Amino acid sequence: MDRSIYREAVLSKYNKCTICTWCSYYFVYPLYLVNETRNDARFKNSADPHITSEEIKCAIGVFILSGYGIKPARRFYWDSKSDLGNPMVKNAIRKNRFEQVMQFVLLADNNNPVQNDKWKIRPLMDKLEHALLKYFVPEENINYDESMVKYFERYGLEQFIRGKPIRVGYKM
Repeated sequence: MDRSIYREAVLSKYNKCTICTWCSYYFVYPLYLVNETRNDARFKNSADPHITSEEIKCAIGVFILSGYGIKPARRFYWDSKSDLGNPMVKNAIRKNRFEQVMQFVLLADNNNPVQNDKWKIRPLMDKLEHALLKYFVPEENINYDESMVKYFERYGLEQFIRGKPIRVGYKM
């Protein structure tokens, strides 16, 4: 077996990285999302929502957190009750502003749709793949598996799998 494809793991440069620094290697697209969000507002004949890259990062953070602290509905992250609300989310972004960001956030250009598999998320997947190839250090023994990503809108490529924790979504 040719082992030359595996570069020597030099992980010492990451030892002192904070989680924010580590995430910044992979989430290099907030400015791209800001531009696409403004384009979507124009496409919908709405006023420019003036969404910043910091608000995009907060929205991504809420998405990541929602995978760990599952609530019955998204609005419960801002609930005043201590058993439902999440202080990190409440302090990071207001609920109405988050909803406005969610209304206009866009990953692909709707003016030039490329009707292929997962075209609405393809730009995000391509940017993430580029970052993974740049920073990921492969090892000889590695496993990967498909996963379901929860998706709340109607699109047509979503799948329904009975008896699974995430029953409706995209298979990645």
